[in-house]
Amino acid sequence: MVNKKIIGATPVIINGVKYRSKFESRCAQILKENNILFEYEPFKIEYIPKFEYKGKKFRAAYYTPDFVIDDKYILEIKGYANDVYRYKKKLVLLKLLQDNKYDFIEIRTLTELKKWIQEYKS
Repeated sequence: MVNKKIIGATPVIINGVKYRSKFESRCAQILKENNILFEYEPFKIEYIPKFEYKGKKFRAAYYTPDFVIDDKYILEIKGYANDVYRYKKKLVLLKLLQDNKYDFIEIRTLTELKKWIQEYKS
């Protein structure tokens, strides 16, 4: 689902961009303050293809990266993880490993983001 509600998140619109949470919008602001160019939710990655089993059709499952930087890094901004997140994360990481294109960085706090920015800049 494209506009699935994140539990406890308040969507925010800044400069015409609709972020799914205040935390994501704050992370975007910090990236901008540090002159780091990024794309917000630029594409979807199919991590489970659609299939059919005994006549029943199953939809494909997609992951939408929060931020993509330099077409190399995926920053996943994670406030509160739901029950299925740990399984979804494993499937997404497996797909990213197969594609061998992106480094996946999970950000849970602003401190973690600032630490990653320092590493990125050095």
